[in-house]
Amino acid sequence: MLRIVTLGDSITRGTRPGVEESENFSSLLEAGLRADGLDVEVTNCGIGGETTTGALKRLDDIITLHPDYVIVMYGINDSIIEPGGEKSALTREKFGANLTEIVHRLRAAGILPVLWTSSPMAPFGITKDYYADFPPYSTHEDINFLLVSFIAELKRVGEVEGVPVLDVNSAFLAKGEAEGSLEGYLTDGMHPNPAGHRIIADMLIAFFQQQRAKDTCCSVTRIVTMGDSVTLGVREGVSEEETYSAVLEAELRCRGIAVEVIRRGVGSETTAGGLARLDEIIALRPDFVTIMYGLNDAYLDRQDDEEPRVSVSQFGENLNSLIRRLRTASIQPILLTPNPQSPFGSDTVADALRPPYSTHGDYNFMLEYHVAEAKRVGEAVGVPVLDIYGRLISLGIHEDAETRWLTDGVHPNPACHRVIAGVLVDYFYVRFQTV
Repeated sequence: MLRIVTLGDSITRGTRPGVEESENFSSLLEAGLRADGLDVEVTNCGIGGETTTGALKRLDDIITLHPDYVIVMYGINDSIIEPGGEKSALTREKFGANLTEIVHRLRAAGILPVLWTSSPMAPFGITKDYYADFPPYSTHEDINFLLVSFIAELKRVGEVEGVPVLDVNSAFLAKGEAEGSLEGYLTDGMHPNPAGHRIIADMLIAFFQQQRAKDTCCSVTRIVTMGDSVTLGVREGVSEEETYSAVLEAELRCRGIAVEVIRRGVGSETTAGGLARLDEIIALRPDFVTIMYGLNDAYLDRQDDEEPRVSVSQFGENLNSLIRRLRTASIQPILLTPNPQSPFGSDTVADALRPPYSTHGDYNFMLEYHVAEAKRVGEAVGVPVLDIYGRLISLGIHEDAETRWLTDGVHPNPACHRVIAGVLVDYFYVRFQTV
């Protein structure tokens, strides 16, 4: 069953004089998707008068409902100036920060957020009685002058975070322009009437039909593993069946999970190279993309190098760009920290004997900065980070890397690939059990 929660204020709550429960957009969305043959449950969690601050206070309650999607609509109460007041309930900046935190917390819980803009106000009914005829609204030609600014902020958050944004506001304004008034779509100048709720429901139904079409094309869950030669995996001593991608697919299928894992590693690649070919990854239409970079980004090519191939700050920016573009394509990213290296094998021994590596006690000194940056990015944008680096350190890779874990000081052997796969299997198994 697909579980959808609609989160918002009185517009989301919907039911009021002139609007029956069956006529609000949440009920219409559920009925429309069920008529289309989808097994779906839509839970209306709108509360009158609420702002994004209120939403954050009860977001844990929303998460405990275990929805697949949460539709988030706020703006009017956040932006409005009450009679006799001098400023909005929240600043535009605080509104954006609240939306960002909502998005991050939902994503961290494995829930897909969808933002939508608030329907506009019109100068009749309660809007005229309490707002339109009084400052500051009476001094502006457009009663929505503050709401427009907050809607722009919502769209900015959507673009930065790669979250779908459904522009309900523009849909209402188009109707009003065509018909000369919004009175046919609002009950009181602020809240949608049944015809207004139908506009919102139709937009949401179309969105979920598009999502369903994507799922139909992919009858199994599709995971793409993206990275450098570690992800490519195949080399002397490691067959294709022994790569972590192949082991991940085999283990999940053994547990009854219909999954396809597509391995897309490129030798010597950095995050910059990953960005350059990301459209090829997106074209595969995966549900998840795992991202493992760092070894090549952190590499110091010459002894007089003070900066690695990709600086720590640029590495973080590149990861953020990968995440945003995947999210914009409705693909869920997962970050993996890379495996540690060990100074054996011709290349790593030669590196270990030259500056700057020889002047540090740990061959991974630069890599550790990139590992920390990957963790920081994941936490900042609400993306899961699976710590392969930490897992292998805890297993004692520094003590017996040559005999147990690595083929040449850099690349995993079959046993190490199984460890990486095991971390991924544990994550996906729990993830699929809670969906």
